[in-house]
Amino acid sequence: MKAQVTPDQANHFAIAYTDGCCIPNPGPGGLAFTISMPDSSTVEYQRHDPSATNNTAEMDALEACLRYLLPEQKAVIYADSSLCADGFNKWLPRWIAKDWRGSKNKPVKNADIWKRIAALKDQRPNVRVEWVKGHNGTSGNERADALAKEAAGNWGLASGKLTINGVTQ
Repeated sequence: MKAQVTPDQANHFAIAYTDGCCIPNPGPGGLAFTISMPDSSTVEYQRHDPSATNNTAEMDALEACLRYLLPEQKAVIYADSSLCADGFNKWLPRWIAKDWRGSKNKPVKNADIWKRIAALKDQRPNVRVEWVKGHNGTSGNERADALAKEAAGNWGLASGKLTINGVTQ
């Protein structure tokens, strides 16, 4: 099933897609996001990470997207990582309440990244994260995937690359 954006969302919400990857896993990674803003502008970001896992690259992509959005921005972020969607929507409150311990009372993996995501979530109450099936023809997800894969193999993108309306910043 492809992600569906209602006309109301398209007019009032930023619609974002995030993705991360490693080639191989673990190894050099890439993270990316795309955003269609309510004013019809488009934003793309990609960054190389010399040492990542698929999961950390996915989480770093979500964190980077959240950082880009203004605190008052209404947004839907689509992630093809159920870890990111479930972590953001279901698990963060439990982890925080349990002092960053999981269901078996073990420390949460990658808690450093999750803590940054939690802080950004608190500052951006109008943002939600939804899961979208990857590699299923959803154009925003396919674009984020392509940007992440490009970044994984490009050390020149270690400091990141931001593009707004087709112009690199």
